[in-house]
Amino acid sequence: MASPAKSEVLLTLYAECTEPKSLSWTRSIVELTRRYILLLSEDRSRILFKCSIPDILTVARYTMTRDHPYTVRLQCSTKQLLISVNDESNIQVFQTYLEDVMKTSTQVRLRTREMIFNNNNVDQECADTVFADILSKLFECKEPKDLKRLLGRVKDYQNETDISILTLQKPYYLNFVECLRYFDEALVTDELMQYAVSLIDGFDDIIDDPSVGDEMKPTPVNIREMFIGEKTLGRGKYGTVYLGTVRGSPERVALKRINKANMTPQDAKNVMKEAAILYKLRRHPHIVGLRFFWEDPHNYYLVQDYMAGGELFNAIVNARSFSEAQAQKCVLTLLCTLDYCHQRGIVHRDLKPENLLL
Repeated sequence: MASPAKSEVLLTLYAECTEPKSLSWTRSIVELTRRYILLLSEDRSRILFKCSIPDILTVARYTMTRDHPYTVRLQCSTKQLLISVNDESNIQVFQTYLEDVMKTSTQVRLRTREMIFNNNNVDQECADTVFADILSKLFECKEPKDLKRLLGRVKDYQNETDISILTLQKPYYLNFVECLRYFDEALVTDELMQYAVSLIDGFDDIIDDPSVGDEMKPTPVNIREMFIGEKTLGRGKYGTVYLGTVRGSPERVALKRINKANMTPQDAKNVMKEAAILYKLRRHPHIVGLRFFWEDPHNYYLVQDYMAGGELFNAIVNARSFSEAQAQKCVLTLLCTLDYCHQRGIVHRDLKPENLLL
């Protein structure tokens, strides 16, 4: 039994192969990887047979003649194949390796499905069955052209689907893109990965509100009649943030109070510009939405979504370190959101973990 020549090859052995109804055996080299089983000619110049692991239905010992006592039968989706070696231990090792790879492949596919459709960051009731069917085809992709065709279907879905349904599918697609990072580069090339990421924006319904210009005018209110405060969440250079509810609604929100005292006219304009930007981006799933913009004689009030997870900075400190998967997810989300803002001429000038909420 030869040692693997490549890091991706789990096992290499010399064998004789045939189909059950054939009397002709062919000497070949068998290579087993996590993605497929490959039969090569003895000089490695030709591929005699290639089958992806998910397409192998069963593997079992097979009783043959004295000339081929150590044989296994592979039942693939398209054909049956007999593989025979001249040593009992070799055939046992091969069968054990292959069964382990098949089991792992099944578990990966199940975990990937779970990651896309049953993850904690998505509402399962919002899933569109048409879109779910498209994403599920990932498990049938065997070559880059198959994945490219699937991503083309995603693009068509974006063009044909009502925006009220489309925006709800974005969390599923983000999970789908995250899953792609765990697939072999032979399938998910750099070019296809970039294409998949570029489609993320197609799920957004972030358009300029014609009623809001470069500056948003606040609505005068009596804050005691509008907001029921619970506690202080934090204090900053420009104001204080409180947790509470808007009267008449049970949903918790964060209210940022900005004191007008000592504000210049330009400071006031900046607050109104900030409110206009937040309001225009309010439907983006990774930007803290602005619910209301209020004022009274003493303060401006920005009423925003409450992010119960707190600051990314505190999460990192408490965890001491993030796993690679956690870090990848955070960075991917951040970069996609920043790219969206940059394409619209919006720049965040104070980007740091303390200003990123979970």
